[in-house]
Amino acid sequence: MQKFERYEFKYVLPTWVMNEIESEIMNFMEYDNFVKNKNNHSYFVRSIYFENQQNDNFYEKIDGIKYRTKYRIRTYSKIFNDNIFLEKKSKDNDRVFKKRIKVSKSNFYKIMDNNIQNIKLKNLNEKSFFSDFIFKTTKKEEFPKIIIDYNRKPLVSDYDSFFRISIDYNLIARSKNLKQMTNCLPDYKIMEVKFFRRIPLWFLRIIQKYNLRRVSISKFVVGMKFLRYAEDLS
Repeated sequence: MQKFERYEFKYVLPTWVMNEIESEIMNFMEYDNFVKNKNNHSYFVRSIYFENQQNDNFYEKIDGIKYRTKYRIRTYSKIFNDNIFLEKKSKDNDRVFKKRIKVSKSNFYKIMDNNIQNIKLKNLNEKSFFSDFIFKTTKKEEFPKIIIDYNRKPLVSDYDSFFRISIDYNLIARSKNLKQMTNCLPDYKIMEVKFFRRIPLWFLRIIQKYNLRRVSISKFVVGMKFLRYAEDLS
């Protein structure tokens, strides 16, 4: 099981502004080795989010609940192969906690078909993680509701090992059966700044230069709105 905690600051920027900032960032960071030889230095991300009929996770985010948890299935291709993960993402104010386990293709389909009681796991940590998942999704009557696709550029630094930046774009929301889809934020990119203790001084200068303002944004919430599964009533 993989797990970590960190701070995540998010910025939504017009594509042309983000391209300028990316150019400046490259003076201090480089693309992750995983994408150095790929087109556009990016990789594809597909996430399936769990939600119930009342859209509780959506409204917890909209209402600014300080501590909240949601589950998702994540893969890095448009088909679900052997590289599939079940993830738990929790947030306590600005601090983000993530845990995830790898799931087999057969267990993935059991989850999607709501046949979770028949899933067999060997590792004790994975069993505990999965028990928590079953408890929450059963208690709140959650099910796989929405698919979010996007491309991600990951940037890292040898000098600030706990500081990472990802640039996400081509955000698309899809229904579970893939029959309904919509392009979200087509002229914008989302920059996520991830760190454990501090933001480097050089990036603080970029924040000041471009007068960047943090926003509270969730790709899950954006997708729910664009698919008209829920709306912000505030």
